[in-house]
Amino acid sequence: MKVTILGSGTILSDIKRNPSGYVLEHDNKSALLDCGPGILHQLDKLKMNVCDLDCLFISHFHLDHCSDVFALLMRRYLSDPVSNETFKIFGPTGLNEWYMKIAGTQGAWLNDRQPKMIEFSSQVIYWHELEISVCRNGHTENSISYLLKDGNKKFFYSSDTDFNTDIIAFAAYSDIAVLECSYPDENPKPGHLTPSKLAKIVDLAAIKKTIVTHIYPENDTKDLIQRIKTLSMSDIEIGFDFMQIDLEG
Repeated sequence: MKVTILGSGTILSDIKRNPSGYVLEHDNKSALLDCGPGILHQLDKLKMNVCDLDCLFISHFHLDHCSDVFALLMRRYLSDPVSNETFKIFGPTGLNEWYMKIAGTQGAWLNDRQPKMIEFSSQVIYWHELEISVCRNGHTENSISYLLKDGNKKFFYSSDTDFNTDIIAFAAYSDIAVLECSYPDENPKPGHLTPSKLAKIVDLAAIKKTIVTHIYPENDTKDLIQRIKTLSMSDIEIGFDFMQIDLEG
C-alpha cells in the first residue's frame, strides 16, 4: 500500500500546505481518505483521473476534511455520467444524513445516479484485501480515526483528535501513523494535539514511525520537529504535501 499526502495543513495554512486529503493506492486501485478544499487540484497535479477512484473514506464532517466531496462527485459525473453509481463513500455515523441534506440541493445530476453510502459502526470492511476499521476519537460526536492493515503491516490515521486513551489502544504497534499536531503546547485547543500530546500517544502506542500533519500556522515553525523530539525518541517526521508513504505488507 502507498499513501500520498495531498494536504498536510489546515483551513488557515498557506499554499505550501493544502487542507486534509490523502490518496490510498493498493493492488492497482486507488481511494481517497478525506477530501478537504483544494483536493481536486492536488489530484490534478498528480495527473490522477477522479473516475479511477474506487471510493472515499471520510473521518468527520468539518469542512476542512470534506468540502470537496460534492465537487468530486460532480467532476466524476461530468467526466462519466454513470461513474458515481459504482462509487462508495464510507464515513462515521451521520454520513447518510449529512449527504442527503446537501444532495437535496443538487438536482438530477446527482440524485439520479447516487454513490453508495456506508456508515461505520463496529464492523471491519475490506477494500481489495486491506482490512479497515475505525475508532471514535472524540473530536466531534461521531468523528473517527482509521486503521488499515496490509498483511502484517498497520497504518493508522488519526484525523483530528485530542489525547485519547482509546486511540492509543487502537493504534498500538502501528508501523506507520499519520497524526495531527495542530497547535503548540503554549496555546492548546480542545479537540486537537500539541507536540507533547502527540509524543505521549506515539510512545504509549509504541508506534514505529510517525508522520506529523494537520499543522496550523502558529505551530508550523522550523523548530517543530525539535520541539517534538525533545519529548520522544521515536521515529517522527514532519509531513508535507505530496509526501509518499510506503507500507509493504
